[in-house]
Amino acid sequence: MNLLTVTLLVLALLLLLFLFLARRTGRRTAAMAVLVLSAVTLAGFFVRSYAIVCQTPEAAYAATNPSRRAREVVCGEHTALVLAGSGETRRWQILERTEKGWRIGNPLRDELRSLGMFDAGYGFLYHRSGSPDYYVELNFPDGADHRVGDSLGSTFFRADLSETGSCYYAVLRDWSADYTLILDGETLDLSGESAS
Repeated sequence: MNLLTVTLLVLALLLLLFLFLARRTGRRTAAMAVLVLSAVTLAGFFVRSYAIVCQTPEAAYAATNPSRRAREVVCGEHTALVLAGSGETRRWQILERTEKGWRIGNPLRDELRSLGMFDAGYGFLYHRSGSPDYYVELNFPDGADHRVGDSLGSTFFRADLSETGSCYYAVLRDWSADYTLILDGETLDLSGESAS
């Protein structure tokens, strides 16, 4: 479940709780109960996102996702992209580097953009707004080895996150509309996608 779904579910439950309590105890008592529950929920979100700081991105991810294991971690200068699961159950999360260690921070600032489809696969761009770090992911369902590069001279590495394909990742320190990917010596058309 993503954060928006969880937020809408919590708001719906709070509204139902208010309506239920308003019939039994009156509006004032119902409003107080919902406000207290909302404050506890917000405090829990703050503790989960900001107060839990760990020495490694893997430890921070495990502390806030106890049932999932990080399969791949790509570290930028200010953030880290954590990938977990595989196939249709694959998840991603961006963590922030602080002076004391790694934390989740505000996941509402995370962006995932499509770089489009190309002959051999498809690509994504991950970013947390306010950070100079960008992450490029290229997926190849055929699992073949490819020579991957870009217009910035970024270093791409291969990570096998599925049984049927291969993935390549790179950390970018810049992003612009004229960014290009180079696959096996040929420049890719990114379908006019851009991110800011």
